[in-house]
Amino acid sequence: MSFSGTSTFIRVKDIGITGKDFILNTNGSLSNWQSKPKWVATVQQLQVSANGIKMIAEILGTKFNVPSEITRLGNILFQGSLGGYGQDLALKGILKTGQGNANVALGKHRDNFSGRLETTGINIGNILNNNKLGILASEINIDGKLPTKGGSPLLMIAKGSVSRLDYNQYSFHNIHIDGRFVQAHDNMQFNGLLNIDDPNGQVSLRGNLSKVKQVLTARLEAHTTDLNLTAMHLPSPWSQALITGKLSSNIVGKSLNTATGQLVLSDLNISKSNGDFLLNELRVNTGYRGKVHYMDLTSDFGTLAIQGNFDYTTLYQSLTNQIGSKLPTLPGLPKVTNSKYNNFTVNTSLYNSEWLKTLFNIPLELKDTISLRGAINDVDKKVNLTCHIPDFIYADKQYEDALLEVTTPGDTLKAAAKLKMIDDKGNGFYWYLQSHAADNKLGATLSWDNNRKKPFKGQLSTETDFFRTESGVSSAHVNIHPSSILVGDTTWYVQPSDIIYSKNHLTVDHFEISHNKQHVIISGMATKSSDDSLMVDLQDVNISYILNLINFHAVEFSGLATGTAYVASVFETPKAHADLRVNDFRFENGRMGTLFAHVNYHHQEGQININAQALDEADKRTDINGYISPKKNYIDLGITANQTRLEFLESFCGTFMNNITATADGKVRLVGPLNNINLTGQLVASGNVHLISLNTDYTLKRDTVTLIPDHIILKRDTIYDRNGNIGIVHGTINHEHLTNLTYNINVDARNLLAYDTHEFGGNTFYGTAYTTGTCSITGRSGEVVIDVNATPEKGSQIVYNVASPAAISSQEFINWSDRDSMMSDTLRLLATRTADIQENENNTPDIPTDIRIKFLINMTPDATIRLIMDQQTGDYIDLKGTGGISATYYNKGSFDMFGNYVVSDGIYKLTIQNVIKKDFTFQQGGTISFGGDPYAARLNLNALYPVVGVSLSDLKIGRSFSTNNIRVNCLMNISGTPSSPKVDFTLDLPTVSSDVKQMVFSIINGEEEMKQQVLYLLAVGRFYTQGSNNASSELAEQHSQTSLAMQSLLSGTLSQQLNNVLKNVVNSSNWNFGANISTGDEGLNNAEYEGLFSGQLLNNRLLFNGQVGYRDNASTATSSFIGDFDLRYLIFPNGNFAIRVYNQTNDRYFIKNTLNTQGVGIILKKDFNNWRDLFRSRGKKKQKREANKNTQ
Repeated sequence: MSFSGTSTFIRVKDIGITGKDFILNTNGSLSNWQSKPKWVATVQQLQVSANGIKMIAEILGTKFNVPSEITRLGNILFQGSLGGYGQDLALKGILKTGQGNANVALGKHRDNFSGRLETTGINIGNILNNNKLGILASEINIDGKLPTKGGSPLLMIAKGSVSRLDYNQYSFHNIHIDGRFVQAHDNMQFNGLLNIDDPNGQVSLRGNLSKVKQVLTARLEAHTTDLNLTAMHLPSPWSQALITGKLSSNIVGKSLNTATGQLVLSDLNISKSNGDFLLNELRVNTGYRGKVHYMDLTSDFGTLAIQGNFDYTTLYQSLTNQIGSKLPTLPGLPKVTNSKYNNFTVNTSLYNSEWLKTLFNIPLELKDTISLRGAINDVDKKVNLTCHIPDFIYADKQYEDALLEVTTPGDTLKAAAKLKMIDDKGNGFYWYLQSHAADNKLGATLSWDNNRKKPFKGQLSTETDFFRTESGVSSAHVNIHPSSILVGDTTWYVQPSDIIYSKNHLTVDHFEISHNKQHVIISGMATKSSDDSLMVDLQDVNISYILNLINFHAVEFSGLATGTAYVASVFETPKAHADLRVNDFRFENGRMGTLFAHVNYHHQEGQININAQALDEADKRTDINGYISPKKNYIDLGITANQTRLEFLESFCGTFMNNITATADGKVRLVGPLNNINLTGQLVASGNVHLISLNTDYTLKRDTVTLIPDHIILKRDTIYDRNGNIGIVHGTINHEHLTNLTYNINVDARNLLAYDTHEFGGNTFYGTAYTTGTCSITGRSGEVVIDVNATPEKGSQIVYNVASPAAISSQEFINWSDRDSMMSDTLRLLATRTADIQENENNTPDIPTDIRIKFLINMTPDATIRLIMDQQTGDYIDLKGTGGISATYYNKGSFDMFGNYVVSDGIYKLTIQNVIKKDFTFQQGGTISFGGDPYAARLNLNALYPVVGVSLSDLKIGRSFSTNNIRVNCLMNISGTPSSPKVDFTLDLPTVSSDVKQMVFSIINGEEEMKQQVLYLLAVGRFYTQGSNNASSELAEQHSQTSLAMQSLLSGTLSQQLNNVLKNVVNSSNWNFGANISTGDEGLNNAEYEGLFSGQLLNNRLLFNGQVGYRDNASTATSSFIGDFDLRYLIFPNGNFAIRVYNQTNDRYFIKNTLNTQGVGIILKKDFNNWRDLFRSRGKKKQKREANKNTQ
């Protein structure tokens, strides 16, 4: 070290001090020390270790306390320059420490000061001993002015940027500060801005904060954009939510209670994984209106208004004070304070709860506005509060008309509440609570009513005395008053009992609910000790009651339980076990037998373990092992089935299946969260099921059913109808955790009974269908869709009403009018459908399930269509034929049909004047064309009724015809539509020449006379004889004709009765036998007696018709043998190509030289539109296709 200088100036060179923990190398100068010193120093090296700093602090002792933050810097190295001039100072240099490096510059000139700090990284967490903090990297400039004795305030202006600031294990970046701080005595003011542009959000804060004479003023504005508090490791109720919004305040006051002004939160968007929450505006205004304190809140989701004298921090205490004044020893109540300040009114409306669900996971959904109105007065100890919630959903359960009223009439605190719970079917369950509190006593009555045909209602009345024990412990003595509970048609009685409670101690003295020999009795003591327990004694108690009380409806159980349960160590580690016998145990209302169950509660796992066996008749057994965990909200029950009944399936498949008398073997698991239960496993089923829509019963024989989550799978299982015919079933029954059932089942039928109804009910058709083809059944609760694509087999028949049931009972398809006084018969056809079908459709009964059926039927002669024409007389039409028919049916709508039906054969059972019955036979080739509404189908049908042995003498066409009997075919031609049919009658004489036909038709004048002749032939079996001009001869002839008519009528009636007897005896669909007695022109003197028969063989390919009999002739004393037959073999099933062999007796019809006529012939038929169609040859492919079709 060396010195040099003068009397006013000195220079020091190369000062070097070296020690164990201290090194200093510097030089400098000092001048003008006598008046205003000026000094300058250059420090080449100033190095102090941590121990050195401690040593300096020890040397300085109490005169100078080195801040602990300095000692935490570790080894310090400073290089730089510093100087001063009078009171002014300046410093500039590089500071290196064990916690990081910094460039430092400080200056003071008179009252002004300035500084700058630059660092690329210094650990302020270690320096300040704060584990929340970490590295700081910044560039900050500070300028200001020191306070003076003259009153100048402290002024500080800071501006700079922080490129990194670690807080709570997160590094914030891009922070910008620009602020101004002024302080004078107790007053202060700050204004400025703070901006953060971080990858996990942007924040902008600017405004003014001041405090003058203890009055704080805050005028601030804050903006955030995509702020992720979770990523920044800051407290947040919403994980990984992005927050964007604005906050502004203009508030003045000494404290929160005296604050006046406004706080506005606007344009808030909180984006979460489960959805976004949007808030346009939330505005809070607080202040005084005169001397009345108020706080008003308005927002998108509701409003709140508080007015009066109140302290924000004691609002809740005011309500508890009111309760405490009436029940001072109520356990758990906060201590009553002596505050008498609050006297206010409150008015609240909440009309949107989405923010509660999105922000705080409160599962509340409002359907209507919540309102809270009332007043609280601490001075008078008065409360008057009313809260109404008209309609809401909480935790997926719907509630309505919730109301809470709290009042304080006199010295009593009263509370009344009601609530309506809505189940999945829309039914209401009503709860009511009435309570009153005074003099440390609480009286309460709880009532409930399910308001249904099978009632579950009652009440529970109690009175509770609150007191303190000798040791000062708050206790309650509950007196249970006699009450009653109605369950169905059974009344249960609550017997009087006592319950005493104090902290960790509960005593129950014979709490009993009973009905005759059925009861639930609870007695015992519950404490922390496992030696103390509560005993629950059950005797024939339906477990469904218990499950209803705890609102467990994930699956339904029922049965009468008998047994004992014990609960110990209730207030420490609860332990429970029970042994139960449940008679008539049912799962989903399906019988399972008698259940023997051992149940225990595992506290650590929070689950109820179940080990049970259900024993049923005939060695049926079901083992159940597993647990139900309320703590985990989970169920896992393993079920082993041994001939277990499957009746419970009706609860899942009841919309399309019932009368399940099947059993199953196998293993399944009932597993999943209690609100998300599923079935898994495999069962082998045998037995019978009934399909409701089809009205058919099917038998299962060892069919396999596979259960996977949300699906029940049928893999080509075989089912049998009542005749042993089979169908192959495959498909799935789908569900959402055993709810919201849907199904998609397909059946491949092989002559299977697919539809079987026997009465109309509310429909217009019924029938029996044996089919070969496919049928799919799909649907859900309330809807069934059946799609059928099939070919009917033998025994199939569809019976259809041609009009509505009302129209059938009041109308006839054909109406017959009586003859007038001149005995002139007139046939009048009335084909109407007068019933108002529209009105019937409007009066359709409310059927809960929609049933839609689609048919695509390839009709064959094996199937019969029966049309009921008149239910009173039994008239009907049976048709057999071919054609492709598609139809749609909706049980709440219409029945539509499409396609063309070609008649092969058929019969019309016709009643004339409610006495005479005739069977018309439909001719091959008739058609019915459907285009939608069956009543609008186009009809083209031809029917025939043969009248044999008809004498031509009645027509008076010549004596040469008087001895001849012929066959007359009465022809009925039906056209139009079923709703407006047109029926024409005519005659055909198949066994006479064209000349004779012309002679007969020439004397029948017009349509009306033709109908008259047809009616007479059908009724009497003779032609009607027209009157002459000779009165006397006419009268004699009339008597003769009347006698012949009566004989013919009697013979016809006798023939009809014989036919009925033969039909009932033979009862064959392939063979028909009948008899006929017809009179000649001499009545029974020359009558014909015939036996009639017809049959179908070789799958309806061989058709046989025959008549055998004889005819008497009194005038000639001879009789003629009648032996006719007609044999046809259909080479093509449709009859287009056939062979015919026949024999006809000539004598019975007309005079010929030979007694019989025989013949063999070939029948060819073809439909064509022009001559080219008739003779055009078809291609080989088409010929082959037709050949294949004809051989089927």
